[in-house]
Amino acid sequence: MLTDPAKYGDARGATPDRLRTAAWLQYLIEHLNEAACVATADARATAVLPARAARGRAGVNLSHEAIAILHELAPWIATDGGGCACDASDPLGACMHVPDAAQLAHAERRCRGSRAVFESAHGFVDAWAFDDPDDGWAALERIAGGVEPGGGDGGEHEVREPPANGEVPPAKNPRERRAALVAACVAPSARPGAIIDAIVLRACRPRDDAARIDEMAALAMFCAELAAGNGVSFAAYGGRHNLVARAIRERRTDLASVDGLLAAVSVCRLDRLVGAGSFWAYYLLAGIVIAAPDVVREFARRFHGDAWQTWLDEALAWPEVGRFGPRENVAFERLRGAMSLTSRSNPIVRAKRVRPRAAAITRFNTGGGRVQ
Repeated sequence: MLTDPAKYGDARGATPDRLRTAAWLQYLIEHLNEAACVATADARATAVLPARAARGRAGVNLSHEAIAILHELAPWIATDGGGCACDASDPLGACMHVPDAAQLAHAERRCRGSRAVFESAHGFVDAWAFDDPDDGWAALERIAGGVEPGGGDGGEHEVREPPANGEVPPAKNPRERRAALVAACVAPSARPGAIIDAIVLRACRPRDDAARIDEMAALAMFCAELAAGNGVSFAAYGGRHNLVARAIRERRTDLASVDGLLAAVSVCRLDRLVGAGSFWAYYLLAGIVIAAPDVVREFARRFHGDAWQTWLDEALAWPEVGRFGPRENVAFERLRGAMSLTSRSNPIVRAKRVRPRAAAITRFNTGGGRVQ
């Protein structure tokens, strides 16, 4: 079902429609390309299939017959199958065509399975287009407890590890489990942003003074990149030192998957729905992109053109262009003060105040080797 124009306006501005149209087009292109390869009697057909499939991702180098069928199914596609035939002066700078019901039905007759691809966009629609915050909280629960393959429905997901040492206690149903999860992380009266932050950060590592120093460093890095005019990039999100990426390398390999990626997408959607203003929701998504580039690239190939990458760039830029709530603005002000080495709220200073007097002082290595 297409996005309701009365609710969302022009389909050009509806992210789910753009992404599922791109997924639909890519499915048609690959289906037509594979059909052309199968139909080829040449013995080399099997050998050239991977190369032709790679070219088929862009829609170019298809046979004339395949391009004719593609143009019949999606009339706005250029005659070479490589893009849109729209006027280049389009003020939005990109084609935002969406197939109508008749085109979807005709495509399904030609390429079975295309309608299902359009409706789900390989799971993106379910991960991003929901309006019930409970769906987002379920995704956040999966981030906390462990993402299992095919665990898209938070109601059926089971936590991997048995609870111990103050971890999330067992509960009878999904709503109770989510309530228990929140209670284990923050005070019951906490705002949504604080809940998202706490759960994402707990997924990185146990919360202690060292973790809080790392969190301040991550925020400082992000702010420094913006202040330098570099915009939002992987460097702004910490690059290889991103806390989520590090957790994935060390113990949270479950997040380096399409299921983990889509769960992070849902957490970002939750942030928008409840107005949480959570920086760490987007930091989570960036960490998965940094730690699992092959997974992200493979997922992006399921969408025609650069539709997925465009959405991802816009999503990760949200902390720069979006409005944070008063609580989050206060947090950034406190960060500024805490970064001072004379501030009592600085974790380094705090650790120094509570250090036992008899603590041993470790000398820095002053050997002749070069400092790395």
